[in-house]
Amino acid sequence: MPAQSANQAKQFMSELLATWTETDPAARRAAIVSHYHDDIVFFDPDGVFTGHADLESFSDSLQQRFPGQRFEMVGEPAAVGDALRTYWHFGPVSGMDFAVIAYGKVKTLYAFLEGPA
Repeated sequence: MPAQSANQAKQFMSELLATWTETDPAARRAAIVSHYHDDIVFFDPDGVFTGHADLESFSDSLQQRFPGQRFEMVGEPAAVGDALRTYWHFGPVSGMDFAVIAYGKVKTLYAFLEGPA
């Protein structure tokens, strides 16, 4: 992956975070397809999710558990090699996402939860 500028990294990670709480199924599906590989593997404390359909199911579950919540990015994302990292708040929880990028899309995503913000 070519190095991303700070603005590109921020835009990309903002779009990833917004995907989880997108309420329009067609818009969410389009965002997932444009940002994640078909065989994406997402590691989260709630489980391991593989592929676009699993990401959509996770998003649905997240929205059911936390209706109306939105992710808020904390600080600026960091880019190193083929990886991006960003910290966030989501309602009472804070955490960090670590994304491995291949050919402009997320290949592997790790979510780390820090507990109540």
